[in-house]
Amino acid sequence: MDEPAKAPALLWTSSRAGKTPLDDYRRHVNRRYYQNLRTTRDLYRWSVEQPQHFWMDLYNYLGLKPRLPKHITRAYDNTVPMSSNPPFFPGLRMNYAENALFANPDPNAIALVGIREGMDLTKEDDEQVTWHEFREKVRLTASALRRSGVKQGDRVAALVATSIWVMVLFHASAAIGAIFTSISPELGLEGCVSRLQQVTPSILFADSDTVYRGKTLETAEKVQQILDRLKPQPQTYIVPVASNPKAFPHIDDLLAKADPSDPL
Repeated sequence: MDEPAKAPALLWTSSRAGKTPLDDYRRHVNRRYYQNLRTTRDLYRWSVEQPQHFWMDLYNYLGLKPRLPKHITRAYDNTVPMSSNPPFFPGLRMNYAENALFANPDPNAIALVGIREGMDLTKEDDEQVTWHEFREKVRLTASALRRSGVKQGDRVAALVATSIWVMVLFHASAAIGAIFTSISPELGLEGCVSRLQQVTPSILFADSDTVYRGKTLETAEKVQQILDRLKPQPQTYIVPVASNPKAFPHIDDLLAKADPSDPL
């Protein structure tokens, strides 16, 4: 007869066990809906069994903007099967950036930490941006995009590595209702052209350099080859990384178009 399997040894217990934001929300649900949910799994089960209560309550609990109008009493139409993707909160217009950019009320808290591939942290510091600085960068970039003719529904493309700048460009695009798409700069020429031809961007940002297999390579020639095959050609700006090529306008040239008085 086989011996019963022993339970695996406990490897780690969080110092915040029972004190996480998800625990706070579980206790909130218990109070409001007279539940006795003891675990995250219990909360998950309740959210699936009571989806209308869950989505309506979560929207208000998170303090999302705008507030739900009083006439919206259900999250979605129950008569439409979930497999058909019923619209949630029909008629409500929400801006992602408005909610994301004010997620932390402390303006001096760190919002972003930027570390690029190949950076030697023993010789150079990472880039840190506070929530106040992040909002200001997004505000000025959104203003510059608007004053460059970018409007709601236009496509903003970025051939850039994950960085502080790509986060700023994404949120600035979202702030004005533009559609943002990014492509890893080490993607081959044909892949870049194919993806950009599909979305026909009105403006394109590109890193000046990319790190591939430990080597830093300039991207100016590749960017020009991409532009030669895009019709119509988008406005193009270079984000400096290691070099500062003169073949294209610098991202500072874009920011110079911003009106410092434009609100976010």
